[in-house]
This record gives sequence, C-alpha cells and structure tokens, in this order.
Amino acid sequence: MDLPFRSGSFNRRKKSLPPDSLTLSQLKQVIRQVPNKNKNVHYLFTYGDTDALPREFDDFFSYSEMNATLQLRHVMDEVKETDWTKRTSAERKDYIDVLLETLELKIGEIRYLAAKELQYIALGTFGECSTPNEHLKWIIENNKMLRSCGALVSFYQGLKLAYSNYEQIRDARPDPVDSKEDVKWLEEIGQAHSELELYLTLIYFLVETHCGEKKFGDELAALDTPILEFLFKILPAIKFTNGRNYCVKKLVLVVWKTLLAMLGGLIIYLCIIINHTSRRPLRLIIITFVSTHPSNFHLSSLTQRKIL
Repeated sequence: MDLPFRSGSFNRRKKSLPPDSLTLSQLKQVIRQVPNKNKNVHYLFTYGDTDALPREFDDFFSYSEMNATLQLRHVMDEVKETDWTKRTSAERKDYIDVLLETLELKIGEIRYLAAKELQYIALGTFGECSTPNEHLKWIIENNKMLRSCGALVSFYQGLKLAYSNYEQIRDARPDPVDSKEDVKWLEEIGQAHSELELYLTLIYFLVETHCGEKKFGDELAALDTPILEFLFKILPAIKFTNGRNYCVKKLVLVVWKTLLAMLGGLIIYLCIIINHTSRRPLRLIIITFVSTHPSNFHLSSLTQRKIL
C-alpha cells in the first residue's frame, strides 16, 4: 500500500523537473532562434535533352585538346588561295567534294590530312572569325554544306575504316613485349585513336547542327550497316586508353546525339506514352523536370508546356 505522504512528495518533485522532450512546434521555435550566418545557397539545375548549341560544342572537347585544336587554323595554309569565308558557295562546295573523295584513298597519311581539313571546316573555320556569333554562323553553314555534299556517308565510311585500322593495330601488339617494338606500337595505336576521334568529331558536329530535322534522322537510319548498331558495337571494344588519346567520351556523346536525331527526345516519348495511355488527342501534357542543388535531389514544381 502506498503511503499518502510519499505520493504527494513524488508528485511535487515531478512537477519541478523540466520536460523530457519538446513538441515539434517548440523545436521549430528553438531552431528559428539559433543564429545562422552561413545559409545554404541552393543551385537549381534543369536537366533536358540538350543545352544551347555553343555549350554542346564546347562540352565535346576537353581542356587538354585546346592547343591541338587551335593548330587546325594552319591546316589549310599551304593549299588555300583565299580565305574560306571569302570564297563563293560553288568554290567551297568544289573543295569539299575533292576532300570527300580523298577520304576514300587507302594511303593513311593523305586520308588523315584531308579529314583534318574537313574537321577545320566543320568547326567553322574559326581562324577567320572575329566574334562568337560569326563563328557559330559558319559552323552551321559549313555543316549544312557538308551534308549537301554527301558528307554523312563519307564520314561514316571513314569511321568504319578507322576502326578497322584500330583493330588491326590493337591485335598486333608484340608479345612478349619488346621495349622498342612496344614504343612503336604505342605510337601507332595513338595515331589510330586520333583518327577515330577525328571522324567522331566530324559526325558529332554534323549531327548536332541538324538535330531535330526529321529528314536528317531518316538519312541516319538509311546508312548501310545501321549506325547505332555499329556505335554500340565499338563502344565496349575501345579498351586501350591514355590521357592523350581518350575517345570513349566522344563516342558516348556521338551515340547520345545520334539517338536524339533518330528517335527524338524526352518530350516526344512523353507525348507517345500519354497519348497511348489516354487514347485521345493530346493537347497539353505536364512534365516533371528533375532539378538538384549540392545538398540533395528533389523534384521541381510541375511545369506545363503546350505541345500541340
């Protein structure tokens, strides 16, 4: 049996003690009173299929390639009579036709030099441009002319030829490894990687400047030996890499851009899925964009865009 005086003493002692826990509202009030000088800055990124065209071109190259890329401005010094931008359309077209025919030669050095000239043209002959807008204009104009000359087929054939050459050199590595022979082999495999990168660059700029054009997507799909099948085939096969000749990143970007050009992007697939699900004409869809800042991931507010 509990004694009355003991019970009363215990109750008085319990009331004098602080509470064991805080309620949620009390906890929020305490947090608000704590001074916080270092507020987190939330950086919001919106992920889409593509970015602005100049950024897409810049992302294709690494900083270590800048010096070698800038040297391309001299690749036509010995053969050009006038600046590329000052030639007529007919003169530019005739010169491109000659270079594309040269890509069919079996002599590796001549073929490689012609491909480098074509690369300089595809990059917008930047040595003759004084402003970023002028440079972007010539990138687009030159690649449209390359396409009109049938460059897509030539570039793709060149890529397949370069990969075949790479396979032969890769499989011919001396065994057991001889120091002198291995040094020679490293130079040859480095040259093979450079040629692969060159054709990947040509295809990337051609695809990127025409991405979104249905007719160009049809041209990609009509290539002999489906281009996506070939790209996915060589993707895991390029195993030899080093800091100077690393073209896997470029290959992945070419695969991604080719997928977009042939199959369309996120919005196209959302239209197909929602239209198939609702079985009625689609007038408005709601798209959820994924966004992030350095501390976490979250979904941004739903954004509505009219499609049709």
